[in-house]
Formats: sequence, structure tokens, C-alpha cells
Amino acid sequence: MKKVLKGNWINRFIEGDNKKAEAVVSLSVQEVAEKLCLWGQCDGATTDVCSISLENGQEVITAVLSKNDVTLLIVIKEAEQGARVYLSASKKGGSIRNAEKYLEEALDALLHYIVKIEKE
Repeated sequence: MKKVLKGNWINRFIEGDNKKAEAVVSLSVQEVAEKLCLWGQCDGATTDVCSISLENGQEVITAVLSKNDVTLLIVIKEAEQGARVYLSASKKGGSIRNAEKYLEEALDALLHYIVKIEKE
């Protein structure tokens, strides 16, 4: 059953050839960053994280996870219901399927916390 649910959610997230996703999750900005960075490190990815506090007091965290030929850019900012997460996967050489797979795995790490899917 998990594969069916996961597949339905992921198909709603991934948009076109750009391999982008956006969601609101029921975690804080810090919790999302920790969860995704821990997931990336456990998967053998190189991780780089930056936190910025805006003038209005809002915190924005960016993270870049890189594994093999795929780079995942993550931007997390505060939202009314928790945190808004933007994900974008790109590849350097290799198969586009590798970028899709890495994005799917990142979404799977957040699956239980998703409150709302944003899509244009």
C-alpha cells in the first residue's frame, strides 16, 4: 500500500522536466532542514546548509545535497501551518531518472508531514 500512496503523492508533486516540487509540511523550518539533511547524510550525500533571518523576523534555510551526478536544492521558509518546502533536482551528466529518483526519495522523507501541495 505504501507504494501506491507514495506514487500518487509524488506524481502530484513533480512538475514537468524541471523536477521541482513545493509543499507545506507540519514541521518547523529547523525540523525540515534537520530531517532532510540527516536523510541526505545517511544516503551518502554531501550537504551544505545556510540559514538567513530576514528583516521581518522570518527564517529561511537553504540546503544543497549532492550525491553522484545529482544535486538537490532545498529552500525552506516559515508558513502558517508549519514550513513551506521548495525542492529542485538537477543532474550533471547521467540519466534524468537519477534526478527524479533523488527527488522522490526526498519527498518520501517528508511524506508523513505533508499538509498541502502547492502547484501552479
